Amino acid sequence: MINRFLIFFIFLPLFLSAEPSISTIKAAVKANPALLETPQAKAAMAEKGITEAQVKEKLAQNTSSSEISNETATVENTIDESSAQEPASESIKGGDFQKDISPFTYQKDVSFKERQQNLQESKLSRYSMRFFSNKNEIDSASLPTPDDYIVTTGDVIGVQVYGDKNQEYSLEIKNDGTVNLAFVGPAKVGGMDFKSAKEYLRSSLKTHYTTSEFNINMSKYSTIQVTLIGKVKHPGIYNLSSFATVKDLLIVAKGVEPDASVREIIVKRNSKIIAQIDFYKLLFDGNELDRILLKHGDIVVINKAEKLVGIDGYVGDSAIFELKNNEKLDKLIEYAGGMRPNASKENIKISRFSNNSKLETFDISYKDAKQFDLMDGDKVYIYPLDASAQNSVNIYGNIIRPGNYRIDNDLTLNSLLKKEVEHGLK
Repeated sequence: MINRFLIFFIFLPLFLSAEPSISTIKAAVKANPALLETPQAKAAMAEKGITEAQVKEKLAQNTSSSEISNETATVENTIDESSAQEPASESIKGGDFQKDISPFTYQKDVSFKERQQNLQESKLSRYSMRFFSNKNEIDSASLPTPDDYIVTTGDVIGVQVYGDKNQEYSLEIKNDGTVNLAFVGPAKVGGMDFKSAKEYLRSSLKTHYTTSEFNINMSKYSTIQVTLIGKVKHPGIYNLSSFATVKDLLIVAKGVEPDASVREIIVKRNSKIIAQIDFYKLLFDGNELDRILLKHGDIVVINKAEKLVGIDGYVGDSAIFELKNNEKLDKLIEYAGGMRPNASKENIKISRFSNNSKLETFDISYKDAKQFDLMDGDKVYIYPLDASAQNSVNIYGNIIRPGNYRIDNDLTLNSLLKKEVEHGLK
């Protein structure tokens, strides 16, 4: 017979602050039926040879409905307050019984299969989109001017004279490509690369400042107009610094559309393609993009991506990546930051919709990843290693050290229990 003492024996470990009344226990179970699923409650019922149904039947007896209703309201308020707090730092696994589990917030854990399904159905975003979330404004004047920069109309060159004479000049390039040098006259530097322009200005200034030295820098860049079209969030004509690159243009334009290609960005000049830029060189290799400065009248084209593949599960970065036609599954995993230490290299799952209707799945091993071709729209999932320990047994209950124990060839149940007895039972 299930008596009052047994009910307390099952539920008392869950209420650590004080011994609960029978009405409090009933109200707690009514407000949160998952209480009967806690490891402590299950272990206690198993030890006494009773079932969950028997406990529920006993709890339904001998208490007035008004008393339970009042207690239930109190318990439900406690549940609301407890749910807002931080969860316990450790989760319930196997036979590891936490003594600090709150009876008000305990929820029955979902199955492993359900967790995997939830992960696989999680919405992934384009990895490259993160780059364009940067809100910093571009300040070209703060960057060093490369020697191959072509000086053009509207640029302003700063000249500092020091030594016997100290003087500063701000020289703006006129429409004819010249600047006016005091005591020297006009000097044509428009169309020169910056290195040649500096040398020419230095030699021209030396004719007057014979014993002085010079510091020559670009203090302001001219403005150019560039057209951006294709799969971008804000296509149109942009006014940029003449020092701007494709990267700068895309940042100003707030990035590309989710289905846009960033692996083959086209730059057209005078109706000819002068560059095809792969943005992944910057994102993954840390290399600067092809150092092509945009010029007035350039057109930048962003086409639709041909192959977008998602990867989720036990990898460094779960996201959607763009692949080139010659890139296989191993490259996708590399882009995703590789597998986690506890990831399984077997049974990698690939889901694919053939002809936009029929769902197909493939299970392959990582050793075949270098040969496996992916298709646009594929989704890859990396599973964890089997959590169950090999050559081990799980012991739990009223012992000092519950958990997994290694099974050696000569180990018997008797010797294992004897070892535990030596450490003491609860």
